[in-house]
Amino acid sequence: MGCQGKVAPLFITFMTTCPFCAEKIKAEAIICKNCQKDLTTKQAKAMFKQQEKVKKEEELLNSLPPHKKETYLRENKRKSQVKNMWYAVIIFSALILVSDTTALLLGPLLLIPIWLHPRKEETWTMNRFKNWKSYKFRAVISTFLIIFSIGAFGANAQEKRLEAIKAAYPEPKIEILSGQSPQGELAEYKLAFRVDDGETAVVNGAETFTGSGPFESIIPLKGIHTTIRILAKNKYKQQETKIVIERSETEQEKTTRLAREAEAERVQKQQEAAQAAKKREWESTKAGQICKRHPDWKEEDCKMITDRKIWVGMTYDMLIELRGKPNSANPSNYGSGTQWQWCWYSYTPSCFYDNNDDGIIDIYN
Repeated sequence: MGCQGKVAPLFITFMTTCPFCAEKIKAEAIICKNCQKDLTTKQAKAMFKQQEKVKKEEELLNSLPPHKKETYLRENKRKSQVKNMWYAVIIFSALILVSDTTALLLGPLLLIPIWLHPRKEETWTMNRFKNWKSYKFRAVISTFLIIFSIGAFGANAQEKRLEAIKAAYPEPKIEILSGQSPQGELAEYKLAFRVDDGETAVVNGAETFTGSGPFESIIPLKGIHTTIRILAKNKYKQQETKIVIERSETEQEKTTRLAREAEAERVQKQQEAAQAAKKREWESTKAGQICKRHPDWKEEDCKMITDRKIWVGMTYDMLIELRGKPNSANPSNYGSGTQWQWCWYSYTPSCFYDNNDDGIIDIYN
């Protein structure tokens, strides 16, 4: 009699390596049984990802023929070097944008990541500097950084020298020689002035003088008060001086001024009289009488009440003016504030509603 046995199900357990202690663990583990580290943290996930990357790299290397492995490794190192060199150039360019001084101080430090890539045949960095021809790309990038560091230093020094020169440069000084006394009825003023430490002087934005003077200029006095502006400039600075010259009115100017004032007064009285006549005419109308009793109402509202019109937005007082007191006034409150209903039984529409207790009609029917 044959013996029949049951076949046990086959269970496959996938294993992986703990990134902290390098011991074998189950792939679905969340705590390492050996080192008790949490395998769900961001750090652990990043280490798992790096571990997977290294594993794939090893599998790729093992699949390559021996003569191609060295070429592959050398190409990877070259790509890494080029990437770091470009990082250095980008960082240095950003430093220049921030500050020339920062670029000068930190720029040379970027040579370190360019020249410290490890190679089996050359451990010491000094050997690379001695054999710089074998590292042409590094030499070009290093030269670029050094030149720009020196340029940044020169530009920064030049800017500071220019600021120092500007600060030490004297300000122009303007001296009025002709005085500012009243001129009587004269129509012109003879301006005399001199400028120290200035190259040019401009009077009232029009007449220009060169040198230190003394200078003279004839200024017409068109009114009782005339302001004269003198602007002196040198290479880096400028100074402005204002003087006010007074003179008396001539008989002709006085006559003209009085006539102008009398005409302005006549026009003003005429306008006031026209406005008063218009107001009296308005107040003689029915709408005007309503507005006179309620001065805070607009003329348009008073006209609409006279025409016996109703509208949403009119006030309760306007309704009383139009219809008198209501037959019923019913307040209510459902938790959101007081609401009103006013009804006039002999009118259509008969009832008006104020939903927020502000005295303004919101709806009617």
